[in-house]
Amino acid sequence: MGKQGFSMFGQNKLTIRHIDRADADWALVVGDVHGKINQLEQLYALYREHTPADAKRCVISVGDLIDRGENSAAVIDWFLNSTSNEERLCVRGNHEVMFKSFLERPNGADRWFQDFGGRETLRSYAPDLPNDAAIKDIRRAVRQVPDNHRAFLKEMADVVIFDDFCVVHAAIDPRRPLEKQSREKLHWGPCLDWNLAHLVDLSPFPFSHVVHGHEPHGRPIDPKSPAINLDTGCYKTGTLTGLILNANGSSVISTTL
Repeated sequence: MGKQGFSMFGQNKLTIRHIDRADADWALVVGDVHGKINQLEQLYALYREHTPADAKRCVISVGDLIDRGENSAAVIDWFLNSTSNEERLCVRGNHEVMFKSFLERPNGADRWFQDFGGRETLRSYAPDLPNDAAIKDIRRAVRQVPDNHRAFLKEMADVVIFDDFCVVHAAIDPRRPLEKQSREKLHWGPCLDWNLAHLVDLSPFPFSHVVHGHEPHGRPIDPKSPAINLDTGCYKTGTLTGLILNANGSSVISTTL
């Protein structure tokens, strides 16, 4: 599938992509994967079991494809290798923000590398990266990140809208127009207090639901809630959760490996 049906604002503004029903009649929104390729593949297989063979499909990630888990490079490859009748998209999460910044300025003392799972991500490109990596080892690993992965990080959307659902990584501010949302809020949150999710007023927007991740939880997920958090802590729990969207409504699927 080409890029028809997608629109975006300019380079100095938020990147907001719209998916038209003419280009996709089924969508799977995927929670925070964090480098767990096996869970991603199994969740996708469940999605395919729900969709007709001739469906025009898309897959939308809430971001944080990478870090913490052991197969971040493979997860990005999976999103890059879509089929002819399926678009695969990812909104930018805070971990992608940090990874992109690190690639531009490698630093062994960087918090992304030390504390946010960046070491595991670099090791997915350079398996021989030592635990006590010196800066020369880190720079060598950075050189293993292919150009198409770098472009993928650069070209991510901040917001994806599919039908009545808006996908972001962490949160939106209901008091501000969509095109004037803060990147800090979109990528870093904080997320809405889950006790208040059912009270969110999205009436100023052309959608009725915000789907996000960022803050892991173990609560039941209501697919009809105005704010839907799909982050179920996959890299720790083994549970990856997704939201299937089509003309008949929405449903939650999840898998554990």
